[in-house]
Amino acid sequence: MITQTGRSSSERLPLTTTQTPLWLEQLYLPGKPIANTGLSATLHGHLDVPTFVEAVRLVVNETDTLRIRLSMDGAAVYQTVVDLPDYLIGQIDFSQASDPVAAADAWIEKHLWETIAWDSFPLFQYTLIKLGTRRHVWLQKSNHLVIDGMGRQLLVRRTSEIYEALRKGRQPSAPGGATAAQIVAVNEQYLSSDAREQDLGYFRKTFEHLPAPLIQHDFRHSEKANTGRPTRIIKQISAQEFGLLKSLAESAGCSVSRILLTLVFISLHRLYRLDDIAVGFALHNRTTPAFKKTIALFTQNLPIRLSVSADTSFSTLIGRANAAIEQARPHSRFPLTELSNLFKSARQGRGLYDVLFNYIPPASESGFENISIDAVSLSHAFFLPLTITCSHPNPQSPVRLTVDYDRGLI
Repeated sequence: MITQTGRSSSERLPLTTTQTPLWLEQLYLPGKPIANTGLSATLHGHLDVPTFVEAVRLVVNETDTLRIRLSMDGAAVYQTVVDLPDYLIGQIDFSQASDPVAAADAWIEKHLWETIAWDSFPLFQYTLIKLGTRRHVWLQKSNHLVIDGMGRQLLVRRTSEIYEALRKGRQPSAPGGATAAQIVAVNEQYLSSDAREQDLGYFRKTFEHLPAPLIQHDFRHSEKANTGRPTRIIKQISAQEFGLLKSLAESAGCSVSRILLTLVFISLHRLYRLDDIAVGFALHNRTTPAFKKTIALFTQNLPIRLSVSADTSFSTLIGRANAAIEQARPHSRFPLTELSNLFKSARQGRGLYDVLFNYIPPASESGFENISIDAVSLSHAFFLPLTITCSHPNPQSPVRLTVDYDRGLI
């Protein structure tokens, strides 16, 4: 059995309902970096590099959810936890380059899109890049099977906790969180529960008549598609503009993420001239206190369907979007693979939506006492033609609106 201390086990564990669709997509598009997810964390201040290297090693050693290996037995896939006690973060020094930042950016851009295959081990690559005596970049590159956006935030936080404890000669606190086996056990319990059947009924009713796809043809296997490595557009939302959105959310009695999702629906309505639209809405989906502390993959994309017309007021659309999320949210654990199978004949083998919206709130304080961090998501994995992400590198920075799209499809 896998223990909280991070020891390995030869026990074969099934994939969770969040892992399965990611694995299937990688089978469908082998060799494509569609599951690559990355974070660039710039560390400003004096970094004790040997202590940081040791802190990363200890985090990997205690976190069995990072140390999973996927294998197949016939047609069945399973995961096991593997020991990795001597993990050593890679190190690169660009401090002597004429432009250290440009040199680092070029290296990151090249290596970020080298595929981490689902059957490789480990399913992550960490690199510490030196830009100067008081500036480093921690590049986190992972296969999405082991981590999500909140998991990356928790990874930074836990590393800083261990780093500060080592610097002060203290024993690091216990990690908390859940093990891979515990996550799988909760997932398996759900799959055999009445709740799963109720969730199935909800989606059958909601998508009895399917909305038209936004992207009419699936060219992902063609030479035309640049599948796996998106074209990216980044815009900044000023603090003043975002403050207006937050005020609007407060007056509407909902979160700013739901205001942003409403704006996504309006944009798609104007762009595609459709009145019935489905969009994937990324939910953290950490359903227990232990899961909220766990470095792993929990995020589930919830299909949200909305009726949008030119003569509908913005406030009415906000209300509709809020109601649609509230109705769908209790059913967010239902397996996405089963949803796709339910409707694949009508949707030509594709999922219920072509666009994903993801809102990533600002991270809590990193935990480093004398080091400030600017953490920027470089890739959120890329399984759909269009992904729209709103994120905060840190609470003081402008909000980033990122649009990732497949230039061969859009």
